[in-house]
Amino acid sequence: MYRATPPTSSDLWRPPFADNDPVIFLEAKALYASKMDVPDGEIVDTLGSAKVLREGTDATVVALGAMVPKALAAAEELSNAGIECTVVDVRSLVPST
Repeated sequence: MYRATPPTSSDLWRPPFADNDPVIFLEAKALYASKMDVPDGEIVDTLGSAKVLREGTDATVVALGAMVPKALAAAEELSNAGIECTVVDVRSLVPST
């Protein structure tokens, strides 16, 4: 698993404890300073699942880890030019089958 934002860390932190397989949780040092609100309550996401962070109709950008915030920023910039991009955070190097 590879976190991109603080909420992603929260979403992905609990599932490994319920999984029988080994799980490696990676973090980019560049993201340590990132600050965002994390929802209250227990949020349990599925291991190996991607998450659509922004909907668009013209293009799709798939990103992982530290590239997710950059992809969201690029999608926002493209939106100002009239191009709407979907941004997907894959969140895992090995998706579930």
